[in-house]
Amino acid sequence: MAALADDWHSAEEDEQRQICIDVLCAYLRMEYDPDSDKAKTGEKEVRLTVIKVISSHLQDTSSTSSWCGMNLDFTGAVFDGGDFSSVKFTGGNVTFAGARFTNGNINFTNTELSGGNVIFAGAHFSGGNIIFSGTDFAGGNAIFTRAHFTDGLVSFAGVRFTDGNINFSNAKFTSGLVNFSRSEVAGGSIIFTDAQLSGGNISFSNAKFIGGNITFSRAKLNEGGLNFGSARFSKGTVSFNGATFATPSATFARARFTGGVASFAKTRFTAGFVSFKGAKFTAGTVAFEAATFVGGHVSFDQAEFTGASVSFLKIRGAKPALLTFENVSSWAHPPEFPWAPGASPAWVLPTSLPPGTTPSLLPENQEDVGLPSSP
Repeated sequence: MAALADDWHSAEEDEQRQICIDVLCAYLRMEYDPDSDKAKTGEKEVRLTVIKVISSHLQDTSSTSSWCGMNLDFTGAVFDGGDFSSVKFTGGNVTFAGARFTNGNINFTNTELSGGNVIFAGAHFSGGNIIFSGTDFAGGNAIFTRAHFTDGLVSFAGVRFTDGNINFSNAKFTSGLVNFSRSEVAGGSIIFTDAQLSGGNISFSNAKFIGGNITFSRAKLNEGGLNFGSARFSKGTVSFNGATFATPSATFARARFTGGVASFAKTRFTAGFVSFKGAKFTAGTVAFEAATFVGGHVSFDQAEFTGASVSFLKIRGAKPALLTFENVSSWAHPPEFPWAPGASPAWVLPTSLPPGTTPSLLPENQEDVGLPSSP
């Protein structure tokens, strides 16, 4: 079938070539149970061979047998392995919508996404490893909207993002790991708008943000873990606007804020522990304006405020919430708070913030921003 598709291409009959490609994709969409005796007696190997044939036609855009830019439809297919390494997605639509990734290794290492759409909308990741290491995200869209992550690993570790979008809007994370550790975001957007984290982990540890945008706006972080430990923020925008933090563990410990914008505007902290322990704020803007603290503990213990514009204007809070700035390493450029020096509310420690803290509101305006009176 692949040879026939290549013959149609030689005859400049792209419509017929697409039909041949569709037949190969349709085979992978057929009903398949990875745990069945049939799978164990050869069907899996046939499916892996079909995947290999398809991917081999997506590696050289200059080849006369290239399928780069053609549409590939794997909607609802079951994957328990497969090698898509070094493929080039330059246009068209490649859809894994509603597909199920159950076990085995799905290899997207060293792929190139420079155009078109690679669609994982509504896909279910219940096991195995899906690896994007070494992938070049330079354009196009990788769409994981409404995907469900219940186990396994999806790894973007060490990947560089220069353009395009990766969209996890309305995705659900209940177990497993989505890993962006050591990645570099220089352009494009990574979107977790309205995502729900009720288990598992999302990690950007040691990532570098030197451009582009990442957003968790209105995300609900209820369980599991969120890790930005030792991340570097020097340019671009990171937004948690309107998100809810109730997760037992969200960490920005030892992160470095040296430029760009990190916004937690109207974020709700309702439970769990959010750590900025040892973080350094040297430049850029970090805004918690109009955030609400009603439970859990947000810690800036041992942080260093030396130059960034850090704002807590219009925040609201009450016990049992706890916002702490214990043993801060430097107050050279302190945050802005909506209360006078020495008049912090009972849920903020220490009760007397350092000398020189500039009040952004007069003491009589404390009640207007919903802050309890100091004891």
